[in-house]
Amino acid sequence: MSHVLAQLGEGRLYPLFFYDAVRLQQDLEESAKYGRPFVADPGMIVVPEITLDAMKQAVEQLSRESFFDHLTPVTEADLATANPYQWPPQRRQARPEKLARSGKRGKPVRSGKTVKDSP
Repeated sequence: MSHVLAQLGEGRLYPLFFYDAVRLQQDLEESAKYGRPFVADPGMIVVPEITLDAMKQAVEQLSRESFFDHLTPVTEADLATANPYQWPPQRRQARPEKLARSGKRGKPVRSGKTVKDSP
């Protein structure tokens, strides 16, 4: 089950992805058919069955074991601007200047001005 957020102390939100063993095996077999013999999802937690109780118990125990300490929480702002078809939500990186290609030689262009190639 994807698109799950665990809210821990101080309002920290962690995007999670829950699998049960049967679904994990099915996805592994399908991935292997296409030359990718593994399954890797950020925030993946495997539980015996996908139930609210099993997911809560896993999160509570993992929290007590400091599992989430090395993960980066997302913010409400991250969620508001994230691509809803991508999980986990990605923080949008601010780009200082947008680069484009222009002209026959394909020189980089910044703010509508051609930037000269260095010698």
